[in-house]
Order: sequence, then C-alpha cells, then structure tokens
Amino acid sequence: MTIKLVTDSASDLSKSTAENLGISVIPLYINIGDESYLDGIDITRKEFYERLPVMESPPTTSAPGIATFVKIYQTLIDEGATGIVSVHVASNLSNVHNVARLAAESIKDFPIEVIDGGNLSLGTGLLTMIGNSVAAADKSMEEVVHTIRETIRRTHTIAVLDTLEYLRRSGRLSHFKFRLGTMLDIKPMIRMTGGVIKLEMIRTQKQALKRLTEEVEKLAPFEKLAFVHTHAPQETLQQVKNRLANFIQQKRDVIEEEVTPVIGSHIGPGAVGVSLVMKS
Repeated sequence: MTIKLVTDSASDLSKSTAENLGISVIPLYINIGDESYLDGIDITRKEFYERLPVMESPPTTSAPGIATFVKIYQTLIDEGATGIVSVHVASNLSNVHNVARLAAESIKDFPIEVIDGGNLSLGTGLLTMIGNSVAAADKSMEEVVHTIRETIRRTHTIAVLDTLEYLRRSGRLSHFKFRLGTMLDIKPMIRMTGGVIKLEMIRTQKQALKRLTEEVEKLAPFEKLAFVHTHAPQETLQQVKNRLANFIQQKRDVIEEEVTPVIGSHIGPGAVGVSLVMKS
C-alpha cells in the first residue's frame, strides 16, 4: 500500500522536511491590503514579520479553493497512492479543514481521510510526520488514521507572545484590557491541544518564559519536541532552549521553525513556544 500524507502550510513543516518525507504541503493565502500572497512562495516569513508592525491594516488569511486540494489529491492518485490522509490546522482557527473535506468528497471511489488536527503550527506538523512514519512502515490506512487521531490528545503547543497588540487588532482583546495589560507589562501565554485554546496573562517576559517551560516540563517525557517562534530574537528563543536543555539532549529529532504568517498575523512578531507530543 502507498498511503500519502497531505497538510497545509500552517503546519510549519519546512520545504526540505516535507520533500524528504514525501509530504505534500498546500500553501495558504496571506492577504495584505489588496494583494494576496501564497505562504512561503510569494512572500517569505522574514519579509512578512518585518513588514507586519507597519502595515496600515491587519493582514487576513484564507484557504485556497477546493480545486487546489482536488489537484493535489488527484496528482497523488495518478502517481500511485492507494490512500490519502490529509491533516490540517484546527478547524476553529481556519476553514482549511472544511475545504479539504469538500475536495475529498468530490473525488469518488478513492479513500481520502481528512483530519482536524486540533492544533496549530508544528503541533499539526508533528501529527503529520507521525502519520507519515506509520505509512512509511507499510501500515494500512486505518492504522495511519488511528495513530494520528490517538496522538491528537497528546499533542500540545504552548507559546508566549511578546505583545498584546495583535490580539487587540484581531478583536480577541478589548481596548481596555489592552491598555491595562500594556501598562502592567503583561505577556500572554497561549496553549492549544485537542482544538481547545487557553489564554493566560503573566506579568513580565521573564515570568512568562519561566511559566512556559514549567508547563512543558509537566508534559514530559516526549515522543516529539519542537521549538517555534515568530521572528523572535535568538536570545529569547535560546532562553527557552536553555531551560529545556535536558530534554533537547534526550531527543535527536528536535525541530525549530518560524511560525507561518497565517498564525503570526494574529499573535505578532517576537513570540516563542514549543510544540510537543507526549509519550503514550
């Protein structure tokens, strides 16, 4: 059997990682003013984050049309796939999952399973990689799907934001709370697992990074561990790595990636975090 994995660019799998593993990544759109850019193709992440603070209006994001998904699925079928598993960013953050589902339904008499990963960034990426490793071991499609669905509950993404500004811009924070939080030097910490997002407000970056690493440590041991950031200063990311150095030494496949603008447009530059899969 040849089961192929598909995901979207909000999974933050690098081009080299996806190509090496044979995973298809569908780029999402970033809309800036009247212009639309394909994530990672028409605009780099570095360019986006440098432009973000001075954009006249907040950027928006969107999924490509059904035809884009159908084309990818059909290409994989033509190349010999016997089944396709399509893993996507949490459905409560984006309509990508719904578009993929509609595309899969339009292809008759071929097994395509579309999965809501219930996560973001490398939380989704790690799920896709784990599913791909099961498929590479020549397991059945049912086994691939079961493994991914079982892993969702053990997958967490936790990140500390550098500013409240982008939560305010996206309407997730009132102007009053923004002004108060800014005066108190509040750093938001977001956490997502199983489609549930939690937001915690913490005084000062030092305390927020300490809280981040404490929460990560509670979830050890790890099957997978990855670091994510939105164009954050290297010294900030290094602080998190130093606190988790023991876990890094235990894992040979620790990944580090910059978060897609599809997510970064809502949380702003300077955020640092961890995506992980707990051992079962």
